[in-house]
Amino acid sequence: MPAAPGGPAQSTPTTQEYEAKATGRVRTTLFPLDPLCFNFEEKLQFASVKQYQDQTGKKGLDFQPVFLVDPCQSGITPLKTQTIYPFGVDIKAPQNTVGASGAATFTGSIASNSTTPAAGTILEKWNVLENRMLFGGFYTGLASTALAVVLQIRNCVQILAIHQVATGGTGTATLTVEGSVDNSTWLVLDSIAAAATIDLQYTLGTNALNGAAQAATVAGTGAGTVKLNPLAFQYVRITLNAGASTAVATASIMCK
Repeated sequence: MPAAPGGPAQSTPTTQEYEAKATGRVRTTLFPLDPLCFNFEEKLQFASVKQYQDQTGKKGLDFQPVFLVDPCQSGITPLKTQTIYPFGVDIKAPQNTVGASGAATFTGSIASNSTTPAAGTILEKWNVLENRMLFGGFYTGLASTALAVVLQIRNCVQILAIHQVATGGTGTATLTVEGSVDNSTWLVLDSIAAAATIDLQYTLGTNALNGAAQAATVAGTGAGTVKLNPLAFQYVRITLNAGASTAVATASIMCK
């Protein structure tokens, strides 16, 4: 093809060009299934962008700034524009818990849980969950009161460590560890007798109580418990002072 004035030769288009004219505006409305989200009132068959051609015959698109806004911000007005979270930001800090809208990149995995809500029916759920690197928490209970801590450990399956200390009252407290696939039905995996200090550690190869590896068991350290490793479960429930003694139990719990 001949060269366009002031420019190189133009190639043959690989797609057929067509014209489309604006016919009006399409409104958005609150989505019936979610009163906090918006959707188009009418069904659209295609999306397009406006094309430009300069004086040399070269074609291109016009760049325009775009502001991302999540219309589902718990009813907060005015809507907040989306931001890019920097590395290490506390996404659950007070300034981010209400009306927050942000973007970040995380590694994720597919998780599946199966339950049986009715006879002969198996309900399988698949969820995309972000991976977790580690978890750590310090907890303080009350005298004569058990304190249950539920962890969704996901891919933190290298080690789970628990350090419980009992003070005041009887000076001792018990500890139980349970596992669940659905955060509803729990299996007692360990039931540790009352002591002033309990150090309980689980790994994929060895489980230790107060520094001593537990012999002749896969996981459990208490008689009559299910001999399974809590690291195999998505949900783990750790109950401090399970026997509700008059002591106050504190615990440091770590997993990664």
